[in-house]
Amino acid sequence: MQNLFLLISIFFCTYTLSYAQEGLKLGLHFTPGLSMALNNEDMDKGSSLDLQTAFAYNTGFLIGYGITEIFSVSTGVGYQQHTASFVHNRATLPTSKLKDPNLGAPITRQANYVRVPLLLEISTDPNRAAGFFARLGPHFDFLTTAIYKDERLNGFSQYDKGGIDLRQKITLYQKNEATNGIISLGRQEKIYRDFVPGITAEVGAQIRINDYLKMTLLLHVEGSSNPEGEGAASFAHNLNRGDYLVTANPITSPSQATVDANKSTLEETPFDAVFPNYTDEADKNATFRSPTWNVMAGFQIGIIYTYSPE
Repeated sequence: MQNLFLLISIFFCTYTLSYAQEGLKLGLHFTPGLSMALNNEDMDKGSSLDLQTAFAYNTGFLIGYGITEIFSVSTGVGYQQHTASFVHNRATLPTSKLKDPNLGAPITRQANYVRVPLLLEISTDPNRAAGFFARLGPHFDFLTTAIYKDERLNGFSQYDKGGIDLRQKITLYQKNEATNGIISLGRQEKIYRDFVPGITAEVGAQIRINDYLKMTLLLHVEGSSNPEGEGAASFAHNLNRGDYLVTANPITSPSQATVDANKSTLEETPFDAVFPNYTDEADKNATFRSPTWNVMAGFQIGIIYTYSPE
């Protein structure tokens, strides 16, 4: 959070000093939309992890100034909620023709961020009743909460239906060359990163209400760089190999224990890389997972108040 406060301080100082030269702009906006998390390994898993779109939104406060009547710059503070959604659509178990007990089970990972943008704004003549308006620039996201929910894990003795906190550190694993099994590296790394940069692009119309107020109606598109930490690729081991044990007793409830065993050992998660997946030629023990991109598209409504000392 120290990085967040430093960025805010720098940006606000910059625009406060610039206020004496140009008109001050204050804005509020809200953007509902659809989100996805794009990752090569996740998208290759097919019906066992069917990628879906999910509701997402961002909202916030902007402050800036006009360089000219056409060009402005702005920053501010916002809140972003991003959700990656999957559905287990595999109809039968891969080892038999039995119906898959997890058919239709939803899997989600939801992350919430405090956002600091730095945007260039372009508009047509502000005295027109309506005109072109666009924003483009980087944003900087600071993680506040992140939760993984997986209905396939319901019934596991150590799984809370409220979800698993993705801000935690997780044990890293590698291949044991002697046994061809898996061993712990003896250290931990975070599943989700605390800081994620990205790019925002918005284009649409600016509608003049009066000399000071304008409304913006914009198509919003954004992409954020990999939110996953080094521990993400090993998180599947903790999901499938021991951390979330089943409640069924194989002696007293053999049929339920069989189902639970299939659930706990055959599922793919939106964190593994068809785990284990050893594709790094430079390090035979490496586990590879491609970077993930959080993307969102939506429709933004906003309002801008402009004050000029002239």
